[in-house]
Amino acid sequence: MNPLFLFKAFISINGMLGYHSIVFKDFNHSAGASFGYSINAGIYAVQQKNFKGGLVFNMLEGASRDANRRKMSEDFALPKPSYDKHIIFNFAQFRSANIGWFSELQAAPKLCLYHQIGVGIFGTTEKDQLLDFGMSNQIGVLIGNPEKFRLRLGLSYDNTFGTGNPNYLQHNWGFSFGGARSF
Repeated sequence: MNPLFLFKAFISINGMLGYHSIVFKDFNHSAGASFGYSINAGIYAVQQKNFKGGLVFNMLEGASRDANRRKMSEDFALPKPSYDKHIIFNFAQFRSANIGWFSELQAAPKLCLYHQIGVGIFGTTEKDQLLDFGMSNQIGVLIGNPEKFRLRLGLSYDNTFGTGNPNYLQHNWGFSFGGARSF
């Protein structure tokens, strides 16, 4: 038997609706409704009867709008002036890419609870990019036969650690919906 077939993996593609905020430290925050999509790809490292887990790569692409965001970013007086100032557009695009661990707990024959946590980069992707170390956290349910396509519903939270540029923080909360397939 070919050892390659002993490994199992999964991929999921999800839409996301949520709330994205850029925090201008000691000044104000710019929050707006967000939308986007995410792609998750993982390799199962642990496969037991009711529990599976392994390494996962996650990428999120999204955008949000706040009518006052650009003006706030221009008026922002940096509390730590030795760090760069960033002009953020009213319609901000953002991205998160990270690697981490996922867990799946089989709750019923066609219902599975999942959790993912990862670290990587999170930030805006526009002309004056604001990138920082980030964390992604996802939790939800997988509905359907584990050997076939399954519906994936959950909540996701991405945020920055604030170590790259301590004048800014970002976070995004989202409801995700899509599908997952193991192979």
